[in-house]
Amino acid sequence: MKPNAPPRVRITNPPDNAELEATGEDTQGRYRDVQFTAEASDPDGDPLTYHWTESVSGGGDQEVSTELSPLLRLRLPRPREPRAAVGTQRSCGSSSHALTLAVSDGTATTKMAITVRIYIECPPPPPPPPPSSNPG
Repeated sequence: MKPNAPPRVRITNPPDNAELEATGEDTQGRYRDVQFTAEASDPDGDPLTYHWTESVSGGGDQEVSTELSPLLRLRLPRPREPRAAVGTQRSCGSSSHALTLAVSDGTATTKMAITVRIYIECPPPPPPPPPSSNPG
């Protein structure tokens, strides 16, 4: 009997380390809907199961889908106050989403992980006031 070969998996969209601006807002805050696309196959022809997990900004893993190529809503945490994110000049707020796809053939599991950053651009600062033309 031939030993079981593990599944093959590849996440094709979005690319690892993608940076995407939040485009939506609801009562839970700002978000971006992202279409994830992946490919998976099993050399032995075994049926496959899929499990996506997400960890936001270093938090614990939570299962978010059992589809191969899901549409996921990636959320920004609600800001307590408007301020620039630590270590960045370009965003008012951001969150890092680590997503892992685990593909199993019932015997072996293969995982692939990517990171996606969701951000909100800061509005530009207001222009300076015009110079005073009042003589002192």
